[in-house]
Amino acid sequence: MRIVQVANFVHDTSGGVRTALNALGSLYVDAGHEVMTIRPGARHLMQRDGIGRVAVVLPGTTLPASGGYRLLVRRVPLAAIIASWRPDVVEVGDKTTLGCLPGRLRAALARD
Repeated sequence: MRIVQVANFVHDTSGGVRTALNALGSLYVDAGHEVMTIRPGARHLMQRDGIGRVAVVLPGTTLPASGGYRLLVRRVPLAAIIASWRPDVVEVGDKTTLGCLPGRLRAALARD
């Protein structure tokens, strides 16, 4: 199975959300699934991480007074990357800021 994990409020030194993504991602990989994680950052980056996941960082907008957290605000590129990977499951880590993602994905997949 192909699983995409997407979340805001994650950066290199963050705690809770990053820890949860890593723990769940490890379990998914150990169970034999292909996993892609997508989070915001300063610039675009795609690589395999230490546990075998495809790790994607997309440019995000800095959240003022947050200690460096960024948000994925450009929904079209986010939906395009997810749709191109053709996942079986999309795990949305923050329904508040990423709640519109299911609609974007349906539209992106309908164009294929």
